[in-house]
Amino acid sequence: MYVRNVARGDVLRRAIGVGLAALSGCGVALNTRDADGPRSTLSLTALDLTAEATYFEATPNDSFESAESVDIASAPSAIEGRVEIGGDVDVYDLGPVSIGERVMVTMDSDPALFGAIALFDADGTALLVNDHRNAYLGRTEPFIDVIALYDSSSCYVAVTSTPGFASSGDYTLVAAKQSGAAPPSPRPDTVLLVFSGGANVRIGGRPAIHVPPFDAASISPDYSGQTRRMMGEVVQRVRDDYAAYEVTILSTSEGTTYESGMSRVFFGTYDPALLGVAEGVDEFNATRDQEAVVFTDTFDAFMKLSPTVDQMSQALANVTSHEIGHLLGMVHTADSIGLMDVTASLRELMRDQVFARSPIYSAVFPLGHQDAPQYLLDTIGGDPSLVTPFFVLANKRALKVFDENDLAPARAVMPLSTCALP
Repeated sequence: MYVRNVARGDVLRRAIGVGLAALSGCGVALNTRDADGPRSTLSLTALDLTAEATYFEATPNDSFESAESVDIASAPSAIEGRVEIGGDVDVYDLGPVSIGERVMVTMDSDPALFGAIALFDADGTALLVNDHRNAYLGRTEPFIDVIALYDSSSCYVAVTSTPGFASSGDYTLVAAKQSGAAPPSPRPDTVLLVFSGGANVRIGGRPAIHVPPFDAASISPDYSGQTRRMMGEVVQRVRDDYAAYEVTILSTSEGTTYESGMSRVFFGTYDPALLGVAEGVDEFNATRDQEAVVFTDTFDAFMKLSPTVDQMSQALANVTSHEIGHLLGMVHTADSIGLMDVTASLRELMRDQVFARSPIYSAVFPLGHQDAPQYLLDTIGGDPSLVTPFFVLANKRALKVFDENDLAPARAVMPLSTCALP
């Protein structure tokens, strides 16, 4: 199975966090509905960490291998450093972390520096990414506040400027640990796929839109009369994507109606640059009643490849599962076989994508990985035995090498994206 055979005692393996970052997702969520949920009890408490600077940046420290060691075992420690323009990243090793320990990091910087920080476990997997665009708490300074689910021999914090915001300046980090917290249990979710349309659908700060009932012919007249078949294919493929996890996928095409507590994905209408958009990146699935839209009419861009009904259904399902992934807290990655990817060509989007451990997309953070399967197991629960086996992922990557000359047209040369942000 995909979950790697690594001893639990050496893996911080996804933390349960409370710093909700609205970055590099599909849209921005500006509310904190359900804020009393088990994963957001700390998010409403401002961190007030103080310490004298005892550590000063020593270069090179731009990778996990060259990370500078910082001792926070007995008391908070302050670190002074500087981020330079040009992709500078500073990495610090906060030492071992045990299950139930709360890891906190605050950042104070020059006004000219638009800072971003991230926390990683011993194998370089991101536990939380946060930058100056923290819409959930209305804060402009990035911070880390998580509770470890597993032990780890190292816990890294990395500092850089927010990708896409060229800036530089001095910063001070204050890092601390606090023991004795009870790791929250996974939090299952229910998502309703809405093919019946919707009025005044508002995603984050975007203008409200009217979404008409889904009609396959609105993608192309070639699909006239295929609406019911295409809806059924999309529903089943999305269910397959989430079969290993505690996410219930319902659909209006099967007669289900909306109830409070469901997240919703609407299907229909057009956007000149987007295939889909979601409210935001809801770290650790802390918020209920979120929404996303799959702009089905925009999928007309695929028609130059003459997709079959099955291929178009697969593309729609991939984007749907991607947007739901944001509502559950996952960020963008750069791995065309992965569902959270934003680099695949249109032809690759017509192939079955899966949740995978993938490099974080550079517009989110310049280093590290996101382990989507383990994140979902930890955050919403599931059955590890049903996770896509590693050999399947390896085979998909091997096939991609052979197919790389047959992937045009690439999305990079077309005016559309999977999501609202890079």
